[in-house]
Amino acid sequence: MPCPLDELAAEAASDLPTAAGFSGITFACNVDSEVAAGATPVAEPVSRDWGGRSAYFADPENNRWEIAWASTTVFDERGALVSFG
Repeated sequence: MPCPLDELAAEAASDLPTAAGFSGITFACNVDSEVAAGATPVAEPVSRDWGGRSAYFADPENNRWEIAWASTTVFDERGALVSFG
């Protein structure tokens, strides 16, 4: 889902001293329930304007990942994302 760079930087890279240190690239993973895992949190889960909740974490190479949940997402029997409702 496209997002203006300044808004994405505020969500995913607020821990960086300047937006110049942020590539503008994040990875996202949609899930069907809340999860907990070992990672470096960047932004705590919050309710988003698009109606869901998401949070960001950094992997060991400092890539930014978004974990997102929305009540309208539909998953198939394998757990693959089918649609956003």
